[in-house]
Amino acid sequence: MSSLASSANGSDGLVVGVLALQGAYAEHASCLHRLSTSSASSFDRPLEVRQVRTPEQLAECSAIIIPGGESTAISLGAQRAGLLSPLREWVRSGKPAWGTCAGMILLAREAVGGKKGGQELLGGMDVRVGRNGFGSQVSRRMDIRWCMCAARQQQPPFPGVFIRAPVVESLLLSQDIQAVPPEAATLVKRGEGEAHAEAVVLEQGRAPLTPSGDTAGGAQPPLLNAQAVPGAAVEPTLRLSVAPPLERPGQERVARPPLEILCSLPTLPAGSASPLIRTIDSAVATAHQGEVRGTRPAHDSQIVAVKQGRLMATSFHPELTTDVRLHDFFIRYCVLGDGGVVPTLSA
Repeated sequence: MSSLASSANGSDGLVVGVLALQGAYAEHASCLHRLSTSSASSFDRPLEVRQVRTPEQLAECSAIIIPGGESTAISLGAQRAGLLSPLREWVRSGKPAWGTCAGMILLAREAVGGKKGGQELLGGMDVRVGRNGFGSQVSRRMDIRWCMCAARQQQPPFPGVFIRAPVVESLLLSQDIQAVPPEAATLVKRGEGEAHAEAVVLEQGRAPLTPSGDTAGGAQPPLLNAQAVPGAAVEPTLRLSVAPPLERPGQERVARPPLEILCSLPTLPAGSASPLIRTIDSAVATAHQGEVRGTRPAHDSQIVAVKQGRLMATSFHPELTTDVRLHDFFIRYCVLGDGGVVPTLSA
């Protein structure tokens, strides 16, 4: 049993915090309370639920859930509450965290879209996400099945509630991240043999415009970094945010846990029209099986739940349903477990 199963204040209880600055934090807390009283979910210690609004409250937790809501508002609220640095240190230290919808954006290494001035990210997960991947102001509900976790693949599907949901534009592999400085964007495009990151680095300042509604009214945002492409013609771009490096200054980059694809959709979301989204070449997917576990779909944007070590992210809102199986999964595999790879049918 992991030492992370005990709360930081020495309590025998398993303390799961919900970041309660904005969004569906009350719904997450309600799901955890239902889980704690469910006969189907039994843990080796009592489950305590805390709403987190201060660094002191965060320090008392064994794990943190970042709810769906508005990612910019949550990041601004965290900054004002003095929680931004503690949350970054949390993920840097490898402690358990789960982000749903807006929380997925905050846990990503890179995020495309957003308002003028960008937004602060926590980072921790080697993915690039795009806002409103299902279309601006679009909400939908669809059944979702596990594509990893042998013990759960035969279970009935659970309801996926998508509300202006983000998409995973790309899984970021070690070669992609190591090809750029720690604070730089990768903007990797993978299609038809584009397995090399070197040819993409020059494009890190020019993310093509996607129909996300962030540039309504014909506004033309400036280039992300006009110096990145000398002499390039000015064209519509989306703003790109990059999380601070996981490594401290002077620290060498360490090996990262594999990305585990927990759930994916059978087809590409209808609103995913970004030119950054490319078909995953089968040879590329095969070559990087050690870094990506689970069946990689034709497009990374079909992925709606992903895990990396003790971090987990979902583009949908399980907290807006009565199904607590994902909350149970997070506690068992990310909090009580060692953060290792989830067993699959072939394991």
